[in-house]
Amino acid sequence: RPSRTVDAAIAALGAPGRSGLSRLGIPAFRWPVPVVAVAMAIALVISWDLPQPGTSPNAALVASVQVSVLNSATNILYVLDPAQGTVSALDATTLEQKSVITVGGRPTALALNSVTNTILVLDAGAKTVTEIDGVRNTITSSTAVQVPGTPTSLQVDPNGKLVVTSVVANTAPAAAAPAGAISLFNSGTKKLETVKAVDVAPTRLVVDPTGQHALLVSKDGTTLVDAGTYQSLARYGGGIAAAFGAAGDLAILSGSGTDGGLVTLTRQGTAIAVGGVPWAITALAGSGYAVLTDSGTRSRIVFLSADGAITGTIETPLGGRDLAFDQVTRQLAVVGMSGVSNLVVPAEVLAAAKPTVTTTTPSLVPAAPTQPAASAAPAAPAAAVAAPPIAQPATVVAPSAGKVPTDARAVWPGTYLVTIAAHPTVVTSDADRIWFVDDANVVNALHMRTGELYPLAHLPRSAVIARIAVSPNHVYLTDPKAGRLYVLTIGTEQLSSVAVPFLLITNDIVASPDERLWLATKGLGLVSFDPRGKRLESTIGSQDVSAVATDPLGRIWMGVPGRQVLDVYDPLTDRLTELNLPHEGTITALAIDRGGTVWAGTDTGQLFAIRNDRLEGAAALGRPVDDLLIDPSGRAWFVTHTGSEVLYGLAAGNGITVHAPGTASGPLFDSLGRAWQADGPAGGFYVTLSPGGQP
Repeated sequence: RPSRTVDAAIAALGAPGRSGLSRLGIPAFRWPVPVVAVAMAIALVISWDLPQPGTSPNAALVASVQVSVLNSATNILYVLDPAQGTVSALDATTLEQKSVITVGGRPTALALNSVTNTILVLDAGAKTVTEIDGVRNTITSSTAVQVPGTPTSLQVDPNGKLVVTSVVANTAPAAAAPAGAISLFNSGTKKLETVKAVDVAPTRLVVDPTGQHALLVSKDGTTLVDAGTYQSLARYGGGIAAAFGAAGDLAILSGSGTDGGLVTLTRQGTAIAVGGVPWAITALAGSGYAVLTDSGTRSRIVFLSADGAITGTIETPLGGRDLAFDQVTRQLAVVGMSGVSNLVVPAEVLAAAKPTVTTTTPSLVPAAPTQPAASAAPAAPAAAVAAPPIAQPATVVAPSAGKVPTDARAVWPGTYLVTIAAHPTVVTSDADRIWFVDDANVVNALHMRTGELYPLAHLPRSAVIARIAVSPNHVYLTDPKAGRLYVLTIGTEQLSSVAVPFLLITNDIVASPDERLWLATKGLGLVSFDPRGKRLESTIGSQDVSAVATDPLGRIWMGVPGRQVLDVYDPLTDRLTELNLPHEGTITALAIDRGGTVWAGTDTGQLFAIRNDRLEGAAALGRPVDDLLIDPSGRAWFVTHTGSEVLYGLAAGNGITVHAPGTASGPLFDSLGRAWQADGPAGGFYVTLSPGGQP
């Protein structure tokens, strides 16, 4: 390695305004305008070696390209070394090493919070974010971040939120589940505030320097979103990196088979072949782009003008993996497998890279068809505040002297239809009452023995309820689309709402006798909600939970996808126990009967009975188990849905299977042994007197 004296001399030769390279026998740069695919002499000004003992020079530095960040306020370039678990702080001009910060683990991405002057380090495997003070270059905190799936990148958005993108493994049919997620955290407390599902698997998040837009980059597609709301605005082709350019343009870097790297300029709809294996792209202060590619033995930087013309190339011997441009010094930092090099981008290149015509900056979003003018609607309230309780007397819809409801219509032997004015959509019960949302988004309670129907509270008209759970004094209703949890207090009939951003990745819910709601999620594991303090808390255990149930002791039972176990969590002792349960497929339903027997069902049709932590019985149902229910007498029932009907029967197998129309809900059992099934299109509830052939 050259001495510091030699490094300093070379740095001086490369300083702006000097042409000293010609004195070494290398001609000074003369840039014709335009220059097309001209190979340039090596222009390395100064380099710094990464300490990588024991690593192969041909090994990739890291899968993510987000391995460097420039703090222009301090002129410090931070470079990540995943293999060593370190972040090096370098003088951005001279590449003199100022500090090496050991963060441990295998960090995968960096980001700058310019407001707090801190550097954020993501460890995707450990799901942690480490914060480094930008003045002292010391670690100030390391926080676990609860994000679904595998984290891929992080940024600080214009609102000051810490944004972590992640890829969610999607084994469901196409379009049935999100491919990725955006998790927003308070940048100070690192508390999770919002999770937004997206239809791409983002490997990188690029924020517009103006703070208006952001790009979610994935190999399958690139989505332009609003940087404030993350609402999707436009969709482009896939890539590995992207940059915001001048005049409202976007540049997406991708690979294209035998053609090597491609840069697509979205505003012009053109693609420029840059060759090699593409690694990184950066905007040159609104005057074009620099693209880093790798031929296998050398790295090459290709310069593009704003309208896509190639204005020059530079080769560097480093195995380049990332780029950072300092518009003050006009230097490019090339981060490679073995070190970092700076090179000055000549003024001629920047001049040639500017767009030839100055235009008004257009919108990044494709224009929508012109629509007739309409009067502005009043703005919706910022918070989802539910309407007050409905002051209406109860109506009697199904009184009965015996088991047969009065005025009910027989629809098939042993089953009657009770019609009501409010058609039910989503239902649950607590043995005495059916709790349901009707087609007017009103929460109702129907007393099954007396037939009294009580309308209780209005939900927002836009609410789309997916699940309902009942504790002794609360009814919980989830709206995944809006990310809201509605809580009805039974004693006061008051309805409130709480933001729960991860409802889109919630697989199951259950309420426990201590009033808490337990949510089984994909990516965040088991999460509890306490209505008394309106607190959401994650618990120990697996990151993915497919089904959840609570037993008489208050323990929480969980199905774990991909593993041959059942997890049991005891909130009193904060202890997690794993029970081996060899099975096929995924556990989709759990229920615990009065005797303490745990019933588990899978999507492959297997049924298991577990008592005292031992397997007591197993059966093959022959169809997926969608739900397991316990009736007032303590018996377990399975429920399965097909395209045309709903079937249910005793899990113990000593009864007949009951068939109902496919529009009906699963059975809701009352203290008389009857089964109620909501059917909105039919206008009410089916009541089966002796389900399963039982007296």
